[in-house]
Amino acid sequence: MQFRIVTVVENRVPQGLTPLLGEHGQAFFIDCGDRQLLFDTGQGLSLLHNADALGIDLCTINAVVLSHGHFDHAGGLLHLLQRTADFDLFAHHDAFERKMVNVRGTLFPVGVNDDRAALENAGVRLQLASGPQEIMPGVIATGSIPRRNEFEEIEPIFFCGQPGAECHDSLEDDQALVLDTHKGSVILMGCAHSGLINTLHHVAEITGCSKVHAILGGLHLEHAGQDRIERMLAHLREFEVDRMVVGHCTGMRPTAQLMNVLGDRVCANQVGYELVI
Repeated sequence: MQFRIVTVVENRVPQGLTPLLGEHGQAFFIDCGDRQLLFDTGQGLSLLHNADALGIDLCTINAVVLSHGHFDHAGGLLHLLQRTADFDLFAHHDAFERKMVNVRGTLFPVGVNDDRAALENAGVRLQLASGPQEIMPGVIATGSIPRRNEFEEIEPIFFCGQPGAECHDSLEDDQALVLDTHKGSVILMGCAHSGLINTLHHVAEITGCSKVHAILGGLHLEHAGQDRIERMLAHLREFEVDRMVVGHCTGMRPTAQLMNVLGDRVCANQVGYELVI
């Protein structure tokens, strides 16, 4: 099977004359031949515009997979309804929880819990589960990712729950998407809130394959301490990774350090980046 992956939403756009728009968000279009899907949808500020500019017909989408329920990954769902509602939406049960972020002592909403009713009323078919889900042959959503090491911790700024009963959000809804290819696993991540190394171990466990051809997406390292980055880099050597295309919440410093260690196997993602396997 051939997979074509196109970055539709990202923080960065190519330099020069381009009709593409950047935003704080992420979305990938994946053409699997007879089926097409989206992994995340961005905030919705640029999804439709960039898809049109890239020649991607969102009306053909059969499935959408959410990495987690934050607005910069799931906020484009209602915008997608302008093109189609005839798709299955794969996500964790907790993706539509009420979610907040603590900024200087004030909780601000960052979830999409209010969007669920509109999606269901439009006819979107919700496929919610906590464990791995097969999206189609050769394509698996990982479900919740076990936290097996002590250095990849969830930041304490994230909260969930009803008003007056908010608690720390462990982001159990964080998941990755895995494509099974003859070159090894291709792993797409939203923010990798569970941690890159935890994610790689979980993917190897559910697929039985430790060979990783490519990793694409955000790694949520922009505010990570140097110790965490160095430990991540040390553990990364356990895996055979041919290529990393990182962006969104990864951060410039961690991206540079990945490039220093892995050389030209690492590049910074941008809208329009395309990978064909």
